[in-house]
Amino acid sequence: MKQRSSAATVTAKVNGFIEPTFEATQETDGWHEGYFGAPWKKPKHVPWKHIKAVFTQTKVTMHNARLIQAEHTEHGGNTASFFDDHGFVLLDMPTEVKDWNQDYSKTDTDITNIYHKEVEGAIRNQLFPDGTDFSHISQESAVLRRGPKSENPFYALGVHEDYALGIEDFKEASSAYIPDDATNEAFLSEIDEKLAECEVFMVICFWRPINLRGGALLNNPLCVLDRATVGEKDIVKSHIHGITPTGKAQPQLMLKHDKEQRWCYYPDMTENEVLVFKQFYYKKSDPNGKFQCCFHSAFKDPREGFFAKQKRQSTEHRVGVYIK
Repeated sequence: MKQRSSAATVTAKVNGFIEPTFEATQETDGWHEGYFGAPWKKPKHVPWKHIKAVFTQTKVTMHNARLIQAEHTEHGGNTASFFDDHGFVLLDMPTEVKDWNQDYSKTDTDITNIYHKEVEGAIRNQLFPDGTDFSHISQESAVLRRGPKSENPFYALGVHEDYALGIEDFKEASSAYIPDDATNEAFLSEIDEKLAECEVFMVICFWRPINLRGGALLNNPLCVLDRATVGEKDIVKSHIHGITPTGKAQPQLMLKHDKEQRWCYYPDMTENEVLVFKQFYYKKSDPNGKFQCCFHSAFKDPREGFFAKQKRQSTEHRVGVYIK
């Protein structure tokens, strides 16, 4: 493997920031309305100006998060404190998983038999302070794969946060991916039962490159925004149309760019490393508290050159964590 990059920053182009002058109006109840799909299938209530508002490409200073995390450790911090401060952290996390199952109907898989234990161990032992009282840790039997030979051969090349701000937005976003009414009702009932037993609920994503054959990731790495540098004025609530199996819109968050934002990435990730970041956060006693999650996007690493020799393969494993 080539020597890992030690540069403190690189300049990269990132897609999908909302235009700085964009403002949602009463016409759409204060929400941005986005759409992905054939133009002639666009929902009538989605304004063209909303769609055009995300066709942007912005030069961003990308900070080497390996150096930031190493400095945090040198000053006495650990993975749990870094995760709390920034909303993301890199874990050295080799895995015994061989088959990255994508079929959520299968329950006897490497994901359930192996990865669940590895992930729960990381949550309990590395991501939260000692003594954290977990009421539930909920994991799926499959992962979302991206890249060649996967069910999602494309990359999410646009700044976003997968769930909107409130717990009802989270339920709506999740339900948009459950076509069966009975299954959806059971899912919502289970969420409510678990919420009744906890003070904090969050969704954590375990993002891992795979099939690197001992090499390092260069093609379409993931960048994350330090949650401590997000200005609430720059957050834009958005309904995304055209991406769910139910045909329902998915509530998400989009973002306007600001020079004070600190965008980060871990150059040259290996398949033994996992980027963990918060995708949703809800605290009962402070539902409108400070933003805790990470906007993120794939981007082109400027070191790669024009012709990509590598095609990223990666997995995303989203885990519900309930804390008393």
